[in-house]
Amino acid sequence: MFNKVIHLSFFLVCLLTSYFLGLTFYDATKGLDYGKYFLNVKFFMGEQVQLIDGNGSLYYYLISKAVSKNNIAADQENLNIIINNSIQSINLLFYIFGLIGLYIIFKKKNFKTVNILYSFSILSFLPTAFYFRLTMKPEAMAFGLLPWTIYFLDNYFKKKTFPNIFFSVLTLSTLLTIKGSITGMT
Repeated sequence: MFNKVIHLSFFLVCLLTSYFLGLTFYDATKGLDYGKYFLNVKFFMGEQVQLIDGNGSLYYYLISKAVSKNNIAADQENLNIIINNSIQSINLLFYIFGLIGLYIIFKKKNFKTVNILYSFSILSFLPTAFYFRLTMKPEAMAFGLLPWTIYFLDNYFKKKTFPNIFFSVLTLSTLLTIKGSITGMT
């Protein structure tokens, strides 16, 4: 039991360290495609903008709610900080949601908890996982949903129950409508 607490603590330290390093040293408002994607967020904040892409809306809606919740008459510099923090916080939540799904899948396949937590600790610092948590890209949402889609589909093929097919369809249809490249990968 004590070993599991140590390993879980190590993972949490790695996760939080990578998160705070991202907040400290990266500004999502200066990222690639930010201007294009932020139009979707502005749309959900009630501004009159013309959207130029066909990406799914849920990701941008969640970011707009996080920005609106924290936006209290901020000047432009503080607004950028609020937007950056909102983007990275929402991405972190999707990342954690995806890790929970992966953990359940790996435990179901009889992987040791220690190995799973060490893998997740390393994953928190790998460039690709680090990058998608820093920028405003719907790939963070895809990472969060893909393990759950796999989990529910696997359960459905084994047990054929209604909740498994319902959640399979729900997560899969959400994945397929996030973004064209995500649809192709899925």
